[in-house]
Amino acid sequence: MIDLQKFCGHRWDLQIDKPFTHGDWTYATNCYCVVRVPVSQAQGASVTKPSANVMEEMFAKPNGLSYRTLPALPPEEPETCFGCLGIGKICKCSDCNGKGIVYWESPSGKEYSADCDMCDSECWIPFVEGAKNPVECEYCEGTGKTVKQDKVTIDGVFFDAEQLRKVATLPNVEAAVHNRCLWFRFDGGEGKLSSHGDYKFHLTLAR
Repeated sequence: MIDLQKFCGHRWDLQIDKPFTHGDWTYATNCYCVVRVPVSQAQGASVTKPSANVMEEMFAKPNGLSYRTLPALPPEEPETCFGCLGIGKICKCSDCNGKGIVYWESPSGKEYSADCDMCDSECWIPFVEGAKNPVECEYCEGTGKTVKQDKVTIDGVFFDAEQLRKVATLPNVEAAVHNRCLWFRFDGGEGKLSSHGDYKFHLTLAR
Protein backbone atom coordinates (compact mmCIF):
# COMPACT_ATOMS: atom_id res chain seq x y z
CA MET A 1 0.00 0.00 0.00
CA ILE A 2 1.27 3.49 -0.89
CA ASP A 3 0.57 6.58 1.26
CA LEU A 4 0.02 9.46 -1.19
CA GLN A 5 -0.74 12.21 1.34
CA LYS A 6 2.81 13.61 1.31
CA PHE A 7 2.40 14.35 -2.40
CA CYS A 8 -0.76 16.44 -1.85
CA GLY A 9 -0.73 20.23 -1.98
CA HIS A 10 -2.31 22.98 0.10
CA ARG A 11 -4.46 24.46 -2.68
CA TRP A 12 -7.89 23.76 -1.23
CA ASP A 13 -9.44 25.77 -4.08
CA LEU A 14 -8.12 23.15 -6.51
CA GLN A 15 -9.17 20.35 -4.14
CA ILE A 16 -5.71 18.81 -4.05
CA ASP A 17 -5.22 18.71 -0.27
CA LYS A 18 -6.22 15.02 -0.26
CA PRO A 19 -5.69 12.11 -2.66
CA PHE A 20 -8.50 11.78 -5.22
CA THR A 21 -9.76 8.94 -7.37
CA HIS A 22 -10.76 8.81 -11.01
CA GLY A 23 -11.45 5.55 -12.77
CA ASP A 24 -9.02 2.83 -11.74
CA TRP A 25 -6.43 5.22 -10.26
CA THR A 26 -5.92 7.23 -7.10
CA TYR A 27 -3.92 10.45 -7.60
CA ALA A 28 -2.09 12.98 -5.47
CA THR A 29 -0.50 16.23 -6.58
CA ASN A 30 0.86 19.56 -5.35
CA CYS A 31 0.88 20.98 -8.91
CA TYR A 32 4.63 20.38 -9.17
CA CYS A 33 4.55 16.61 -8.77
CA VAL A 34 1.74 14.19 -9.60
CA VAL A 35 1.66 10.55 -8.50
CA ARG A 36 -0.85 7.79 -9.14
CA VAL A 37 -1.39 4.22 -7.98
CA PRO A 38 -4.14 1.70 -8.70
CA VAL A 39 -7.08 2.24 -6.36
CA SER A 40 -6.34 -1.08 -4.66
CA GLN A 41 -2.82 0.10 -3.77
CA ALA A 42 -3.76 3.47 -2.22
CA GLN A 43 -3.46 3.72 1.54
CA GLY A 44 -6.26 5.56 3.32
CA ALA A 45 -9.39 7.22 1.99
CA SER A 46 -9.63 9.39 -1.11
CA VAL A 47 -12.33 11.54 -2.66
CA THR A 48 -13.86 10.86 -6.05
CA LYS A 49 -13.14 13.62 -8.56
CA PRO A 50 -14.91 12.99 -11.89
CA SER A 51 -13.29 16.07 -13.49
CA ALA A 52 -9.88 14.45 -12.99
CA ASN A 53 -10.06 12.86 -16.43
CA VAL A 54 -7.43 15.43 -17.48
CA MET A 55 -5.00 13.59 -15.22
CA GLU A 56 -5.04 10.57 -17.51
CA GLU A 57 -3.82 12.78 -20.35
CA MET A 58 -0.71 13.58 -18.31
CA PHE A 59 0.32 9.95 -18.25
CA ALA A 60 0.35 9.39 -22.01
CA LYS A 61 3.96 8.23 -22.06
CA PRO A 62 6.35 9.33 -24.82
CA ASN A 63 8.32 6.63 -26.60
CA GLY A 64 11.90 5.81 -25.76
CA LEU A 65 12.03 6.70 -22.05
CA SER A 66 15.26 5.40 -20.51
CA TYR A 67 14.66 4.80 -16.81
CA ARG A 68 17.44 4.67 -14.23
CA THR A 69 17.91 5.17 -10.50
CA LEU A 70 17.83 8.68 -9.04
CA PRO A 71 21.16 10.46 -8.38
CA ALA A 72 22.40 11.15 -4.85
CA LEU A 73 20.37 13.97 -3.28
CA PRO A 74 21.64 16.73 -0.94
CA PRO A 75 20.61 16.44 2.72
CA GLU A 76 17.80 18.60 4.06
CA GLU A 77 18.94 22.01 5.31
CA PRO A 78 16.39 23.93 7.43
CA GLU A 79 15.83 27.67 7.04
CA THR A 80 13.36 30.28 8.29
CA CYS A 81 9.97 29.85 6.67
CA PHE A 82 9.29 32.51 4.04
CA GLY A 83 5.53 32.24 4.53
CA CYS A 84 5.38 33.13 8.21
CA LEU A 85 8.90 34.55 8.76
CA GLY A 86 9.53 31.95 11.44
CA ILE A 87 6.43 32.74 13.51
CA GLY A 88 4.57 29.56 12.60
CA LYS A 89 1.24 31.34 12.20
CA ILE A 90 -0.34 33.42 9.45
CA CYS A 91 -3.43 35.63 9.23
CA LYS A 92 -5.62 37.08 6.53
CA CYS A 93 -4.15 40.14 4.85
CA SER A 94 -5.84 43.23 6.28
CA ASP A 95 -5.40 45.25 3.09
CA CYS A 96 -7.36 42.89 0.85
CA ASN A 97 -9.27 40.99 3.55
CA GLY A 98 -7.80 37.73 2.32
CA LYS A 99 -8.97 38.17 -1.28
CA GLY A 100 -5.60 38.89 -2.90
CA ILE A 101 -7.10 41.88 -4.75
CA VAL A 102 -7.73 45.43 -3.54
CA TYR A 103 -10.56 47.64 -4.79
CA TRP A 104 -10.97 51.39 -4.74
CA GLU A 105 -13.08 54.09 -6.29
CA SER A 106 -11.90 57.29 -7.94
CA PRO A 107 -13.40 60.66 -7.05
CA SER A 108 -15.46 60.39 -10.23
CA GLY A 109 -16.96 57.14 -9.03
CA LYS A 110 -15.05 54.78 -11.37
CA GLU A 111 -14.11 51.48 -9.73
CA TYR A 112 -10.63 49.98 -9.95
CA SER A 113 -8.93 46.81 -8.76
CA ALA A 114 -5.34 45.56 -8.56
CA ASP A 115 -3.27 42.78 -7.07
CA CYS A 116 -2.62 43.33 -3.38
CA ASP A 117 0.91 44.58 -2.71
CA MET A 118 0.78 43.79 1.00
CA CYS A 119 0.46 40.03 0.52
CA ASP A 120 1.60 39.76 -3.12
CA SER A 121 -1.89 38.39 -3.85
CA GLU A 122 -1.21 35.41 -1.54
CA CYS A 123 -4.19 36.45 0.67
CA TRP A 124 -2.23 35.64 3.86
CA ILE A 125 0.59 37.39 5.70
CA PRO A 126 2.78 36.46 8.68
CA PHE A 127 0.88 36.77 11.96
CA VAL A 128 0.74 40.27 13.45
CA GLU A 129 -0.18 40.96 17.05
CA GLY A 130 -3.89 41.54 17.45
CA ALA A 131 -4.90 39.80 14.22
CA LYS A 132 -8.08 37.76 14.46
CA ASN A 133 -8.29 34.04 13.76
CA PRO A 134 -4.65 33.23 12.97
CA VAL A 135 -4.01 29.80 11.45
CA GLU A 136 -1.06 27.46 11.23
CA CYS A 137 1.30 28.34 8.38
CA GLU A 138 0.71 25.87 5.55
CA TYR A 139 4.29 26.06 4.29
CA CYS A 140 6.02 24.97 7.50
CA GLU A 141 3.04 23.36 9.27
CA GLY A 142 3.55 25.68 12.23
CA THR A 143 7.22 24.93 12.87
CA GLY A 144 8.57 28.23 11.53
CA LYS A 145 11.15 26.28 9.52
CA THR A 146 11.17 25.01 5.96
CA VAL A 147 13.73 23.07 3.95
CA LYS A 148 16.17 25.08 1.86
CA GLN A 149 15.16 25.02 -1.78
CA ASP A 150 18.10 23.19 -3.34
CA LYS A 151 18.18 22.17 -6.99
CA VAL A 152 19.42 18.93 -8.50
CA THR A 153 20.41 18.59 -12.15
CA ILE A 154 19.31 15.49 -14.03
CA ASP A 155 20.13 15.28 -17.73
CA GLY A 156 20.67 19.05 -17.83
CA VAL A 157 17.31 19.91 -16.24
CA PHE A 158 16.95 21.41 -12.75
CA PHE A 159 14.53 19.74 -10.33
CA ASP A 160 13.55 20.74 -6.80
CA ALA A 161 15.51 18.66 -4.28
CA GLU A 162 12.69 18.61 -1.73
CA GLN A 163 10.28 17.14 -4.28
CA LEU A 164 12.91 14.61 -5.35
CA ARG A 165 13.38 13.50 -1.75
CA LYS A 166 9.68 12.62 -1.61
CA VAL A 167 9.94 10.71 -4.87
CA ALA A 168 13.02 8.88 -3.56
CA THR A 169 10.96 7.41 -0.67
CA LEU A 170 8.87 5.39 -3.12
CA PRO A 171 9.80 1.69 -3.43
CA ASN A 172 12.33 0.83 -6.16
CA VAL A 173 11.82 4.12 -7.96
CA GLU A 174 13.38 4.74 -11.38
CA ALA A 175 13.20 7.93 -13.45
CA ALA A 176 13.69 9.37 -16.93
CA VAL A 177 13.74 12.96 -18.20
CA HIS A 178 11.64 14.06 -21.16
CA ASN A 179 10.41 17.52 -22.18
CA ARG A 180 11.60 19.12 -18.92
CA CYS A 181 9.65 16.61 -16.84
CA LEU A 182 10.91 13.75 -14.71
CA TRP A 183 8.86 10.64 -15.43
CA PHE A 184 9.18 8.07 -12.66
CA ARG A 185 7.89 4.62 -11.91
CA PHE A 186 7.97 2.55 -8.74
CA ASP A 187 6.56 -0.64 -7.32
CA GLY A 188 2.84 -0.02 -7.43
CA GLY A 189 2.58 3.21 -9.42
CA GLU A 190 4.04 6.04 -11.46
CA GLY A 191 4.38 9.83 -11.52
CA LYS A 192 5.77 13.01 -13.05
CA LEU A 193 7.72 15.92 -11.62
CA SER A 194 7.99 19.30 -13.35
CA SER A 195 11.28 21.15 -13.58
CA HIS A 196 12.35 23.50 -10.77
CA GLY A 197 10.07 26.53 -10.43
CA ASP A 198 7.68 25.32 -13.11
CA TYR A 199 4.06 25.21 -11.89
CA LYS A 200 3.46 22.83 -14.75
CA PHE A 201 0.32 21.02 -13.67
CA HIS A 202 -1.57 24.08 -12.33
CA LEU A 203 -3.50 25.09 -15.45
CA THR A 204 -4.35 21.51 -16.31
CA LEU A 205 -5.89 20.91 -12.89
CA ALA A 206 -7.78 24.19 -12.96
CA ARG A 207 -9.76 23.28 -16.07
